[in-house]
Amino acid sequence: MSAERAGIDEPPSAAAWLLARGTQGLGLTKTHALQRAVVREAAECWPQWWNHERFGPPHREAELPVLEETHAALRRLRLVRRQRETLRTTVRGRELLRDPEQLASALHEDLGAGGFEGDAWRAIESALQQEGPLTSDRLMDRVGPVLLVQGWRAPDGAPLEGW
Repeated sequence: MSAERAGIDEPPSAAAWLLARGTQGLGLTKTHALQRAVVREAAECWPQWWNHERFGPPHREAELPVLEETHAALRRLRLVRRQRETLRTTVRGRELLRDPEQLASALHEDLGAGGFEGDAWRAIESALQQEGPLTSDRLMDRVGPVLLVQGWRAPDGAPLEGW
Protein backbone atom coordinates (compact mmCIF):
# COMPACT_ATOMS: atom_id res chain seq x y z
CA MET A 1 0.00 0.00 0.00
CA SER A 2 1.43 3.40 -0.92
CA ALA A 3 1.92 6.11 1.68
CA GLU A 4 -0.58 8.27 -0.20
CA ARG A 5 -3.31 5.63 -0.05
CA ALA A 6 -2.58 5.01 3.63
CA GLY A 7 -3.20 8.69 4.35
CA ILE A 8 0.43 9.37 5.24
CA ASP A 9 2.16 12.42 3.82
CA GLU A 10 5.41 11.11 2.40
CA PRO A 11 8.12 13.76 2.12
CA PRO A 12 9.45 14.51 -1.34
CA SER A 13 12.87 13.23 -2.27
CA ALA A 14 15.73 15.11 -0.63
CA ALA A 15 16.72 16.46 -4.05
CA ALA A 16 13.21 17.79 -4.77
CA TRP A 17 13.03 19.23 -1.26
CA LEU A 18 16.33 21.10 -1.68
CA LEU A 19 15.37 22.32 -5.15
CA ALA A 20 12.00 23.57 -3.90
CA ARG A 21 13.59 25.31 -0.93
CA GLY A 22 16.26 26.78 -3.21
CA THR A 23 13.67 28.60 -5.32
CA GLN A 24 13.34 31.06 -2.42
CA GLY A 25 17.02 30.80 -1.49
CA LEU A 26 18.61 28.71 1.25
CA GLY A 27 21.13 30.10 3.69
CA LEU A 28 24.69 28.82 3.55
CA THR A 29 27.47 29.01 6.09
CA LYS A 30 30.82 30.72 5.43
CA THR A 31 32.12 27.33 4.22
CA HIS A 32 29.14 27.02 1.81
CA ALA A 33 27.43 24.22 3.72
CA LEU A 34 23.71 24.38 4.47
CA GLN A 35 22.85 26.44 7.55
CA ARG A 36 21.90 24.74 10.81
CA ALA A 37 18.18 25.59 10.48
CA VAL A 38 18.05 23.86 7.08
CA VAL A 39 19.91 20.82 8.42
CA ARG A 40 17.50 20.54 11.33
CA GLU A 41 14.49 20.87 9.04
CA ALA A 42 15.85 18.04 6.89
CA ALA A 43 16.39 15.90 10.00
CA GLU A 44 12.73 16.45 10.89
CA CYS A 45 11.58 15.47 7.38
CA TRP A 46 13.76 12.33 7.39
CA PRO A 47 14.13 11.25 11.05
CA GLN A 48 15.82 8.02 9.97
CA TRP A 49 18.89 10.11 9.02
CA TRP A 50 19.58 11.18 12.59
CA ASN A 51 19.09 9.76 16.09
CA HIS A 52 17.41 12.72 17.82
CA GLU A 53 16.90 10.90 21.10
CA ARG A 54 20.56 10.01 21.43
CA PHE A 55 22.26 13.09 20.00
CA GLY A 56 19.73 15.91 20.10
CA PRO A 57 19.27 17.99 16.95
CA PRO A 58 22.05 17.97 14.32
CA HIS A 59 24.27 21.01 13.98
CA ARG A 60 26.04 20.61 10.63
CA GLU A 61 25.28 19.36 7.14
CA ALA A 62 28.14 16.85 7.45
CA GLU A 63 26.21 15.08 10.21
CA LEU A 64 23.56 14.06 7.65
CA PRO A 65 25.54 12.32 4.87
CA VAL A 66 22.47 11.85 2.63
CA LEU A 67 21.74 15.58 2.77
CA GLU A 68 25.39 16.44 2.20
CA GLU A 69 25.67 14.13 -0.82
CA THR A 70 22.36 15.34 -2.26
CA HIS A 71 23.53 18.96 -1.95
CA ALA A 72 26.84 18.03 -3.64
CA ALA A 73 25.06 16.18 -6.48
CA LEU A 74 22.71 19.10 -7.16
CA ARG A 75 25.71 21.43 -7.36
CA ARG A 76 27.65 19.02 -9.63
CA LEU A 77 24.64 18.83 -11.94
CA ARG A 78 24.29 22.62 -11.78
CA LEU A 79 20.72 22.38 -10.57
CA VAL A 80 21.57 24.76 -7.74
CA ARG A 81 24.18 27.50 -7.55
CA ARG A 82 25.74 29.52 -4.81
CA GLN A 83 25.15 33.25 -4.83
CA ARG A 84 27.27 34.67 -2.01
CA GLU A 85 25.96 32.87 1.07
CA THR A 86 22.69 31.72 -0.50
CA LEU A 87 21.90 28.55 -2.44
CA ARG A 88 19.51 29.14 -5.34
CA THR A 89 17.80 26.74 -7.72
CA THR A 90 18.82 27.25 -11.34
CA VAL A 91 16.44 27.39 -14.30
CA ARG A 92 17.32 23.76 -15.13
CA GLY A 93 16.70 22.82 -11.48
CA ARG A 94 13.24 24.41 -11.58
CA GLU A 95 12.46 22.52 -14.79
CA LEU A 96 13.44 19.19 -13.20
CA LEU A 97 11.52 20.06 -10.04
CA ARG A 98 8.35 20.01 -12.17
CA ASP A 99 9.30 16.59 -13.59
CA PRO A 100 10.24 14.19 -10.76
CA GLU A 101 11.01 11.33 -13.17
CA GLN A 102 13.53 13.44 -15.08
CA LEU A 103 15.05 14.64 -11.80
CA ALA A 104 15.48 11.04 -10.63
CA SER A 105 16.98 10.13 -14.00
CA ALA A 106 19.50 12.99 -13.83
CA LEU A 107 20.54 11.94 -10.32
CA HIS A 108 20.84 8.29 -11.36
CA GLU A 109 23.07 9.27 -14.28
CA ASP A 110 25.25 11.29 -11.91
CA LEU A 111 25.57 8.35 -9.49
CA GLY A 112 25.76 5.75 -12.22
CA ALA A 113 28.95 7.21 -13.65
CA GLY A 114 30.74 4.30 -12.01
CA GLY A 115 32.60 3.43 -8.90
CA PHE A 116 31.46 2.15 -5.56
CA GLU A 117 28.80 4.81 -5.00
CA GLY A 118 27.05 4.00 -8.29
CA ASP A 119 27.10 0.25 -7.66
CA ALA A 120 25.97 0.70 -4.06
CA TRP A 121 23.15 3.05 -5.12
CA ARG A 122 21.82 0.55 -7.66
CA ALA A 123 22.00 -2.33 -5.14
CA ILE A 124 20.27 -0.26 -2.43
CA GLU A 125 17.57 0.89 -4.84
CA SER A 126 16.94 -2.69 -5.95
CA ALA A 127 16.69 -3.95 -2.36
CA LEU A 128 14.26 -1.19 -1.42
CA GLN A 129 12.10 -1.83 -4.47
CA GLN A 130 11.94 -5.56 -3.71
CA GLU A 131 11.41 -5.38 0.05
CA GLY A 132 10.19 -1.87 0.86
CA PRO A 133 11.62 0.13 3.76
CA LEU A 134 14.49 -1.60 5.58
CA THR A 135 16.47 -0.83 8.70
CA SER A 136 20.12 0.09 8.17
CA ASP A 137 21.28 -3.30 9.45
CA ARG A 138 18.87 -5.21 7.20
CA LEU A 139 19.86 -3.05 4.22
CA MET A 140 23.55 -3.82 4.86
CA ASP A 141 22.71 -7.53 5.12
CA ARG A 142 20.98 -7.38 1.71
CA VAL A 143 23.37 -5.07 -0.16
CA GLY A 144 26.75 -6.04 1.32
CA PRO A 145 26.85 -9.51 -0.31
CA VAL A 146 25.84 -8.01 -3.68
CA LEU A 147 28.76 -5.57 -3.52
CA LEU A 148 31.15 -8.36 -2.49
CA VAL A 149 30.06 -10.47 -5.47
CA GLN A 150 30.71 -7.43 -7.69
CA GLY A 151 34.28 -7.45 -6.37
CA TRP A 152 34.21 -4.48 -4.00
CA ARG A 153 36.65 -4.62 -1.10
CA ALA A 154 37.98 -2.17 1.48
CA PRO A 155 41.10 -0.23 0.40
CA ASP A 156 43.30 -2.75 2.25
CA GLY A 157 41.68 -5.65 0.36
CA ALA A 158 39.61 -6.82 3.34
CA PRO A 159 35.88 -7.52 3.00
CA LEU A 160 33.57 -4.53 3.32
CA GLU A 161 32.46 -3.79 6.85
CA GLY A 162 30.12 -1.01 7.91
CA TRP A 163 30.11 0.58 4.45
